[in-house]
Amino acid sequence: MDYTDKESCNDSDASVNNKIGQEAEERPNEDEEQNTHFNNNLKMNTSTLGITNNKPEAAKEEHTLVDSKTVKRFAPIYKQTLAASASILVSFTGGLVAGYSAVLLPQLKEPGSLIPGDKDSASWIASMAALPMALGCLISGWMMEKYGRKTSHIIICAPILLGWILIACSKSLTLMLVGRFLTGLCFGLLGPVGPVYIAETTDPKYRGFFLAGVSLAIALAILVAHTIGTFLTWQWTATIFTAFPILSVLLFTLVPESPTWLISKGRTDEGVKSFGWLRGFSDEANKELKGIVEMQKAADSEPKLSFKEKIVSLKCPEFRKPLLIMILFFITNQFAGVNAVAFYSIEIVAFAAFFVVVKTAPDMMSGLGEVVTFLVYGTVAGVGTIVMYFILPETKGKSLQEIEDKFRGETRYDTKV
Repeated sequence: MDYTDKESCNDSDASVNNKIGQEAEERPNEDEEQNTHFNNNLKMNTSTLGITNNKPEAAKEEHTLVDSKTVKRFAPIYKQTLAASASILVSFTGGLVAGYSAVLLPQLKEPGSLIPGDKDSASWIASMAALPMALGCLISGWMMEKYGRKTSHIIICAPILLGWILIACSKSLTLMLVGRFLTGLCFGLLGPVGPVYIAETTDPKYRGFFLAGVSLAIALAILVAHTIGTFLTWQWTATIFTAFPILSVLLFTLVPESPTWLISKGRTDEGVKSFGWLRGFSDEANKELKGIVEMQKAADSEPKLSFKEKIVSLKCPEFRKPLLIMILFFITNQFAGVNAVAFYSIEIVAFAAFFVVVKTAPDMMSGLGEVVTFLVYGTVAGVGTIVMYFILPETKGKSLQEIEDKFRGETRYDTKV
């Protein structure tokens, strides 16, 4: 056979192979039909978004089949509820810290108490939980960027469990203060990481509902602490509270890491899989995923900033505006006496006038009087509420990328579906 015949034969073979391939594509089996949405999502992220997937094709198909069946069995809203519940349960554990003082302090004043319950000791016990909260918030920002949102939750559960154990076993003021410090530190650590994890794992239309669950969990935890402490000693109350960090860790083993964090760390395959598990593969979800990846690609293409340049970048509006709003909100919240009610609520009910803000309020009550103290709290709350009404933007139904773009004063892409 000469060269021309060989070439003709090769062309014929290629034509047959192409025909076979086309016929195979025209006859997809039922499993392939079930996987259509997931495959389209993978193709979009590997071609349109420029994501490279180095996994073997067989392994990819296996993961596709498993995830497709999972999505079919459980709707995304149920998975988002599970993920949010894990974080909310940790916040509930933190809320027990705020409600525990109202249980502990009256019992320490009873005769025969191993730990002194005088005014000075009581104020230190109450304020020791609040003292490390600011430090915890600062550490939390670094921790959740380095280790991830889910992992940070699990890490936080360890010291808060130790703190409750120390409190339950306390026979001296020093051990009690150490336990209170640890639990308060963890309460501060939960401040940023909890809402961030929920925001990054839930649909924009449900996000407000789930984030409201954090505040509800803290309020409910205070009620639970008061209820349990009414019938049991402070030692047994602390012992019962040790169960909640353990339950939180168990719940977190069932949910994935934040897809936004995974993508930001270059773990795009895991991020896409996590996003699909949580959000499904609707057009709206795919558009948000595309926005996350595009934002990360833009960040990766920018040159590394020096320390001085990072400090200057803090002046950007998408950072400065939300920070100022949150500072104003928390100042208003705290000086409105929220922690006064949480930490000293039993004594407030008993005496109907003992309204304090952790450590400074007793001096305000004695120096300024009850009327002026209430007037200060009410004025701060009223002014803060009015200011927040005008400067806090509406975020309902908006993706995190849309919220950031709003603070930056730009629109990156059309969000209409």
